[in-house]
Amino acid sequence: MGQPESRENRAADQSELPPGQRLQRGWPVTHYGPVPKFKPDRWEFRVFGATADGDKHCWNHQEFSALPFSSVVADLHCVTKFSMLGAEWGGVPARTVLELAPPAPEATHVMVWAEYGFSSNLRMADFAADGTLFATHKDGELLTAEHGFPLRLVVPHLYAWKGPKWVRGIEYMTADRRGFWEERGYHNIGDPWSEQRYSYQEEPGDGPSCRERLALTGPCGFADNPNRASRGFARSSDGPVRSLAPSPNGPPAAPSAGPRPPRAPPCRRESR
Repeated sequence: MGQPESRENRAADQSELPPGQRLQRGWPVTHYGPVPKFKPDRWEFRVFGATADGDKHCWNHQEFSALPFSSVVADLHCVTKFSMLGAEWGGVPARTVLELAPPAPEATHVMVWAEYGFSSNLRMADFAADGTLFATHKDGELLTAEHGFPLRLVVPHLYAWKGPKWVRGIEYMTADRRGFWEERGYHNIGDPWSEQRYSYQEEPGDGPSCRERLALTGPCGFADNPNRASRGFARSSDGPVRSLAPSPNGPPAAPSAGPRPPRAPPCRRESR
């Protein structure tokens, strides 16, 4: 059995936390909706959008698993105010994907697409950062399905919702576009050290304006009304989750994930 932590250790750990966070021992499994079933013969990782050669690039599961493996020791900070320190993540660095399927010079942002059409937007610099990793392992063990197997993105310097579970591809973008939770009232950047939790905290330049989003994706929503930014929402360990009343016929359906990634034609097979 584990021994209780000393007061000195707790104080040391707390000093490593971003503002407003609390130390979490273990890794809670709290997400909304069903865990997707992994079908290795149908799984594909796709890179599309503003690529340097204009092509779309794909890896099947076997090909992606054969890419160079790397490890990084990094923290996970959840917007629900818990932090998990010093986890060892293993997988494929985002920089490897950038090298194998480079973006066009005009690409400034990345949209990460996951199962059920979930999306999360990142600045190119955040995606290309040293610690950003497409994780397949944690602490030497394969991720469990509940924690994102076969693939989740880890972006240690941002809140955890910026690194989706069950990733299926990335889209290079020449202009910023808000992802799923960013459209629903959460900060467009999500820096835990600046406590960038909600869209009403955004400064000019932190994200696309309503007018800019209107041109790209249609009517604006929660992000432009701070009074609606967090109303009606609970949050999970990996991101916010809509709070819905139980149904007499079973659990409620997961909230709509918004626009799905564009359907792309067959793409170039990639391997290394």
